[in-house]
Amino acid sequence: MCTSFTRRVSSRFGLSAYYILEIAIFLWVRSRIQVMVITLAFGLVTPPVGTSLYLTAGIAKVPVTRVIRETLPMLLVVFACLLVVALVPELSTWLPKAME
Repeated sequence: MCTSFTRRVSSRFGLSAYYILEIAIFLWVRSRIQVMVITLAFGLVTPPVGTSLYLTAGIAKVPVTRVIRETLPMLLVVFACLLVVALVPELSTWLPKAME
């Protein structure tokens, strides 16, 4: 069903159906890469792996629990952004689409 629609639209505008498919795949992959990067950044500052968390506590010579308490508001904001980008990808792709 999508293939026939894509063919009709692409032929009407003189574009190749492969070109339309390539753009669709690029936009889908780009939004998934944003989710992956935010998730990896979230993982660097959350226990049990939290490399940045333990490194910061070691450099500052403070307990890890204090660092966790100080970074908790930021983690909540990052988690909210991750949910928004994952569930509503149009919000994160509107600017690149507007620049085309």
